[in-house]
Amino acid sequence: MSLRSQRCGVGRAAMLALMLCLGTIALAPPVHAASGILICSGTETLSFDPALTNTPKSIDITVSDLFGPCPITPDPQLTGGSVQRQFTATASCTTIVLSPPHSETYPWNDGKQSVVAFTTTLVTQLANGSLVVVQEGTVTSGLDKSFIATKTTTDPAFSTVCDSPQGMKTLSGLVTIEFVGL
Repeated sequence: MSLRSQRCGVGRAAMLALMLCLGTIALAPPVHAASGILICSGTETLSFDPALTNTPKSIDITVSDLFGPCPITPDPQLTGGSVQRQFTATASCTTIVLSPPHSETYPWNDGKQSVVAFTTTLVTQLANGSLVVVQEGTVTSGLDKSFIATKTTTDPAFSTVCDSPQGMKTLSGLVTIEFVGL
């Protein structure tokens, strides 16, 4: 074997090794962000159109949640997020409206998102008139997929505002979202 053949053989072997290495890098699965427990608190604003009064009627209800701070998070860059949805229900100041089963998409400030399917709703009225609403479900995609989601909202008593002739257009309360793995 000539010197030239030996060099070509070494060159081909090096090229093949480089191609295999690059191919391995190109075929490597994408790196996913770590998931972990997420707890964020914030405010929830309910908007009623037309205004909520003592007379039951069909009302468009818009729910706007703004989350932050997030004291427990799988990503230190994740500090907050938001969600907004709308539904129509027959409601009045004297009835409690339960949100129907639904999905919510949470865009987080770090560019990730989570989609949650809520299936259970529990409402408790406290002695001071405040309402505590607990929604439970599962994260169906995105950050913390397959985790259990619990959303707890505490709204202040609204009977005095609601009793006015103008009715109530908005109501704001506290909200917490938690994603916990099994």
